Formats: sequence, C-alpha cells, structure tokens
Amino acid sequence: MLQKLRKGDVDAFLAGTTFGMEYDCGEWDRKLPTPEGIVFCTDEVAAHTAKGVGADPTLTFNMFGGEAITRPCASENELHGLMLKALSSNLHQEIVYPGTIHVHVRIPQLLEQVEVIKHLVGWNQIWWPMFAKEIYQSTDNRYSGYDDWLVRCNWDVKTLTYPNEQVIKMQEATTPREVALLLHNDPTDWKNEWHQDTDQIKRPAVNFGHLALNETIEFRCFTTTTNAETLRNIIEFPLNYIRMALTNDVDPLKIVRGKRFMDSPYTIPDTNGVSDMTTGYFRDTKMGIARALIDGLITLEDINYPQYWIDKGY
Repeated sequence: MLQKLRKGDVDAFLAGTTFGMEYDCGEWDRKLPTPEGIVFCTDEVAAHTAKGVGADPTLTFNMFGGEAITRPCASENELHGLMLKALSSNLHQEIVYPGTIHVHVRIPQLLEQVEVIKHLVGWNQIWWPMFAKEIYQSTDNRYSGYDDWLVRCNWDVKTLTYPNEQVIKMQEATTPREVALLLHNDPTDWKNEWHQDTDQIKRPAVNFGHLALNETIEFRCFTTTTNAETLRNIIEFPLNYIRMALTNDVDPLKIVRGKRFMDSPYTIPDTNGVSDMTTGYFRDTKMGIARALIDGLITLEDINYPQYWIDKGY
C-alpha cells in the first residue's frame, strides 16, 4: 500500500494538473458558434432535448443537443469560466432532462508512477460507493443511471466500480496504459468491450480506461447543471478525491459534506421513445434503428412510435 504522503508532497505531486470536460446536453443550440476551446462531438446522440428526442450529429432533423468537449489542458478556474461562457451563449432554453458531465483529469507526474495509479484504483474500489451516495441522487431506484434515447441505462452509476478479477489482473501492469487495458475485459479490443450486447454499460463512475486514450482519469458521475456553484463543485471534486486517496485521509468524505453536486434528484423521463419501442433488441440493433431515423430511411411511425411523441413533432 502507498505510504501516507504529507500535504506538501501531495501538492508537489499534483502540480501541473489540467482538466477537461464532456458536457452532454440536449439543449445546445448547434446553429450558434461555440466559444474558443469547445467543440461538439460529431457522433454523440444520447442527449435529450426538452421534447425527448436525441441529438442529431448530422444536424438534418434536429439542430439542438450534443456533447460539448474541451481538451484536458485547462486549470480548474479556466474550465469553470469556459463552461459558464458556453452555457450563457449556447443554450436555447432551460435544461429539462439533465445529461451527463464527465470531468477528465491529467496529472503529469502520475503518468510516471504506475504504483500510485494502482493505489488509486484500489482506494477507489473501497471508497467510491460511499462517495456516490453523497453525490448522485435519483428519484427512481430502478434506474440510478441516466436515461438516453437509444438505451434505457440500468447501470448503477452511483456505486459502479471495477470487477475484482480485473483489479487483481491490473497488478501485473508496468505502465499506465497497461493498467487501463488490464482493468477492461479484452486488452486486444478493450474499447469495444466497454459495452455489452445488453443495455448494461460497464464503464465505472471513476474510469481509469482513459489513461490509454488521453492520459486522463475520467469522472463520469455528474449530471448537467447551469448553476455556477454546482459546476464549480463538480470541477473541483476529482482533484480533491485524488488528494484524499494519496494521503489516505481517515475522513475523505469531508470533501463532499455540505456541497451540492446536482441541482435536484434525477428523475427518469416518463417515456423514452426509441428505447421503449426497441426493448429486447441488442444495442447494435438499437443504434441501427436510430441511425436509420437520422438518415431518413425510416419514420417514427415505422417503429410504432408512441402517439404522445408524434404529437410533439417527433
């Protein structure tokens, strides 16, 4: 186990840390230019608009929604300011169905310390379920993840960590990339193995897989907000969490007490168009149906879309 570090040692270790964000929201106005430093993901279709339809990366039937992405190269204050600017300029109405926020943390010195990464993984296995109960709240215990228009997500984002067998396998790693690969099921095809052929998404709330993609740890456990204080709490949480792990603090939960990470408990939409109409299909089939809708090859009536949504214009 990693020895408890002094505050000064941790501060020095974390020097130069930078942050990025994925902000998934159905209410982005894609007709407007984004602030410098933000781009829209070209293939993200999970975000809900107020009418319950997913984002359209082709911008042919829906000009709203998507995932705004910043590279992991900003300080906490810079990222906070950038996202507030984007929210004030690019949202076309109030967020009705919260999407997700993923915060990426890049710690330069961590990339040279594989044993420290292993310690973080092990510490996270123990502590994350307790943190999750403080951070994430849902009004529906059956679906504690988010609900998107393709897949009714039933993974427990509040408490999801890595399978123990993957953590044991990870001990063989000698580089950060190997840690990432060994934590996921198939080192030869690990990106695809993040998704099963069912509706359960296996990516844990604190995801070390991105160490093999962009050298970051991804915290994918937050819902979208336009509240400046809540957004700052979200951005500051990952580094505070890592700091608690590095010091083996006896009371790490103190970093979340009295802080708000959600505007309100997440409420699952009453219905979820494509997901409801394709229950029982594998994910690839659902994706195919969604793509056919986007490409205009089929209509909503073709898949017996609920009249409720047709009446709303979809």
